Amino acid sequence: MRKLYIEKTNQTLINVRKMREARGLSQRFMADRLFISQNAYSKFELGYTTVKLEHIYAIAVIFDVKISDIIII
Repeated sequence: MRKLYIEKTNQTLINVRKMREARGLSQRFMADRLFISQNAYSKFELGYTTVKLEHIYAIAVIFDVKISDIIII
């Protein structure tokens, strides 16, 4: 079960990074929109820290996608 959670988390992080890069957005831009440091955002994309639900929602708004397009269930 833990391995499945890690795989799904990694896929979520890959989705966010790919969506950000496809839109030509920097980590600094994303961090500023989320009101967090660029370092904190980078740690999220690298999987070193978890992200709050309100940040997932904000990311979906920034990308103009549904939350389900970001999160792998």
